[in-house]
Amino acid sequence: DELPHKWWIGPFCIASDPLRGPSYPYTLTRTQARWWSHHSLSTHRHLVFVTRPGVGRARLIGLAMPPKTVDVVVSTMDSEMEFSVDPKMTGQQLFDQVVRTIGLREVWYFDICFVDSHKNTQWLKRHKKILVQDVPRVQPVPFRLLAKFYPEDVTCELIQEITQHLFYLQIKQLIIQEELFVPPEAAVLLASYAVQAKLGDFSPAIHRKGFLCDDIALLMPRRVTAQYQMTPQMWEDRVTACYAEHTGMARDEAEMEYMKIAQDLEMYGVAYFEIKNKKSSLLYLGIDALGLNIYRHNDRLAPQTAFPWGEIRNISYNDRKFTIKSSDDKSDDFCFFATRPDVSKIILQLCIGNHELYIRRRNMDTMEVQQMKALAREEKQRRAAEQARLMKEREYRELAEREKERLAQRLEKVKKQAAQAQRELLRSEETAQLLAEKIEIAEVETGLLLRKSHEAEAALDRVRQEKAKTDEEVRALERKARDAEELARTMAQEAASRRSEIEALANQLADAKAAERDARNQLASLSVASSAAGSRLMSPVPVLAPPVLAAIAAEGRASPASDQPDEKEDTSVTFATVSQQQLAGALEAEHKAYVAKSAALHKQLQDLKSDMEGLHKPEAQSVLDQMHKPGATKFDTLHPGRLRACPHFLFRGALVVCIWPCQVPSLSSSIMEYTLPR
Repeated sequence: DELPHKWWIGPFCIASDPLRGPSYPYTLTRTQARWWSHHSLSTHRHLVFVTRPGVGRARLIGLAMPPKTVDVVVSTMDSEMEFSVDPKMTGQQLFDQVVRTIGLREVWYFDICFVDSHKNTQWLKRHKKILVQDVPRVQPVPFRLLAKFYPEDVTCELIQEITQHLFYLQIKQLIIQEELFVPPEAAVLLASYAVQAKLGDFSPAIHRKGFLCDDIALLMPRRVTAQYQMTPQMWEDRVTACYAEHTGMARDEAEMEYMKIAQDLEMYGVAYFEIKNKKSSLLYLGIDALGLNIYRHNDRLAPQTAFPWGEIRNISYNDRKFTIKSSDDKSDDFCFFATRPDVSKIILQLCIGNHELYIRRRNMDTMEVQQMKALAREEKQRRAAEQARLMKEREYRELAEREKERLAQRLEKVKKQAAQAQRELLRSEETAQLLAEKIEIAEVETGLLLRKSHEAEAALDRVRQEKAKTDEEVRALERKARDAEELARTMAQEAASRRSEIEALANQLADAKAAERDARNQLASLSVASSAAGSRLMSPVPVLAPPVLAAIAAEGRASPASDQPDEKEDTSVTFATVSQQQLAGALEAEHKAYVAKSAALHKQLQDLKSDMEGLHKPEAQSVLDQMHKPGATKFDTLHPGRLRACPHFLFRGALVVCIWPCQVPSLSSSIMEYTLPR
């Protein structure tokens, strides 16, 4: 009360100097504040002493205060959030703060859980304070946001993308951790959808061999991989074969397909509890979106007894004893015993929550849900338009890339032709040079022969002048003359042959010069074409207009057919305009579409199963694998009366059609009971 001005530094309060007033505040760094806080709490009874700069004596300026908030950390399936909350905060306030932070509006499926001091998972009670419950006594207090209730049909009930993503991650984790049984052939298909949601479309250039070998343990349960004599590479090949078929599927679509397959599994959405019957035999109680199931202790796949919500009138418990009263007065009450009293409360809460959602699905949607569905439809249409635009841009881009590649090939071809012409031009120049040298040599040899011929003629003249000497000299001269004439004839013939060779070489030189001129002209034309193609290639690829790209694509293939609009206007019908024939036709059309899609999925699963059958190891099967019936779903194992008692509603515009009604039960009471409303 004596400290007028206070402010917070670190975990405690620091005040101004009480002797000099609020005009001389003291400040501390965080390190100094933590040191003084620890020193004061251990030695001076929460008193904090500090010294001003230049003053040697310590002064009392503040009191160490305990923290006024509690740190908590809430983990979702893909993120963590830390909050500093009031110690008096209730579970509902913390839940509201978490869902506001992540933008979650479908809050009726989720709840916050924690691990208590007995290592059991407990759901946070909304109406109680957080610290009053058996939460871990650590800082920060750890919590988890998980799905507590599951929908009957994920396609129709899950609206927000964040809701679908959280459900997908939780179901995938349950399958990988082997808490949710899945057959081997379905595990391969589920792994392919998980890869599509994580990596997008398959591309052989990016996803090379071995890209999934290290992630097989994160995609499939170990129980499945241990049953077959297959290497990680073999598992990757089978997953990739299915993964390549999902091209063009967005992340939310792949996650929805994953959950469509998972929701047909026998253990999907079932919360199991150990119970005992009147004979103290161990059984399992399963609570799901459709009702209560009783399982044998060694078989959690096929229920021994089923109680649909439509056949249950009242559920009550006293300590550990539970009583289920049927809506049929002729049926006897069913009793069982829980293992612990606290488990009884959890069972009753799950029954209440699942039944409320069961009734909610069969009533008209609230305004909030209708608004969420409208926003989801608009967002889906916007994403579809965006996806179509991206696909069209991708097609244009591929056309542009193909045209660029064609131009690059053409430019490469022109470059090769230019190089070939250049080489031919060099060879022709070398040939012309060799011919010119040969002509020069021939001319020199011709000159020498002409000089020798002149010398022979001069010698012949000298011989003729000396002919008048003696006969002997004449005969000798005649012999020399004959020899000289013979030599002259030989020289003349050789000169004539050399002259013909010179003429032939001159003709070859003329032809070589003509070929050189043609080669130079061809090289010039190729250089002009090469420069034009190079400028087109080096320039940035323009974003081609659809008409231009269509003209380019028409060279190699036919133009695709024009898209036919498939959107139809939603029509609203009333009770007065809808006939029984129209309703039957709509139901029959929906049934045919569902049957066709189920048949395709069943065929794909059968193909995967037959492909892996030869590598199966029967001795590695688990208990659930031995009990699992091939091709069976959770709907095949239900009690016959369970399906008869489940009413279904069909919404078409303003028309609400009830296939068969239910009776309204009466409200009863017990020590602790819950009557199921209709």
